[in-house]
Amino acid sequence: MNREFLLAAAWSLACCLIIGMGTGDFFRNEGLRSRVAWTMARDGLTIVPRLDGELLATKPPLVYWLVAAPARLLGDIPLALARWPSVAALVVVSAGLAVVVGRQHDRKAGLGAGLFFPMAIGWLSQVPSAELDMPLTACVAGSWLGLAVALDEKKTGHANLWWVLAGAIAGIGFWTKWTAPVFFHAAVLGMAIVRRDPWILIGTGHGLAILAESVFGLAWLTLASREVGFQALIDGVVHREALPHLSPWHHRVGLRPVEWLSYPFQALGMGLPAIVGLFFLIRRDLR
Repeated sequence: MNREFLLAAAWSLACCLIIGMGTGDFFRNEGLRSRVAWTMARDGLTIVPRLDGELLATKPPLVYWLVAAPARLLGDIPLALARWPSVAALVVVSAGLAVVVGRQHDRKAGLGAGLFFPMAIGWLSQVPSAELDMPLTACVAGSWLGLAVALDEKKTGHANLWWVLAGAIAGIGFWTKWTAPVFFHAAVLGMAIVRRDPWILIGTGHGLAILAESVFGLAWLTLASREVGFQALIDGVVHREALPHLSPWHHRVGLRPVEWLSYPFQALGMGLPAIVGLFFLIRRDLR
């Protein structure tokens, strides 16, 4: 197995264990996520999560399943069990980044990327935790890594396979939070603009990725609507989640253009100091 993959995975896991995967108490929304997972552990792995009898159609069940399934065997949800999906997310993304960067640059750059990445402020503030954001980030990052390889392999016969894989990972991310495909297609659009190649956006590969992710997305929507009814799903996903987040006219606090301007800088800041380290590692080819 790739040495960089193993070293990056071991370093990421060590970072989580040093911070304390099972120390402290439930923090922020960790208690809420754990209660939902415990409801599934007690009552069965439902397609639509529930809390105290109330449907939580705004969030798909994948992360809750990952916690609830072993909790059914243990009869409890200790803190480390509630947090393990976020830890796994960091390990997988760091190791995957090491492999892909090493493939596109050199093994030294790949190893450096895998070692720098866990030190990003965004990861350190969220891992380990029982939140859904880091597993979502892992799925988004996985789809981006698949996209990177697909674009690198566009002259070979393997590019479409990587496009399908990238779309499938984005579709799996849909089962974590339904916004995952949005980030994937934003990356596709960005690469089409940066490379001045519209075929990235309208080509066969992107179409295959859309098809792959649609299989996962439609599967959840179909199963969820059968379980709770189509109208309950629309009320949860569209009215309670999508419109308040995506529509300025439905946002709870109205238009906030200053946040739109500041958010890219906040996202950049969450990547420090890892971004600085990556800059010096791959400065020969910053694409």
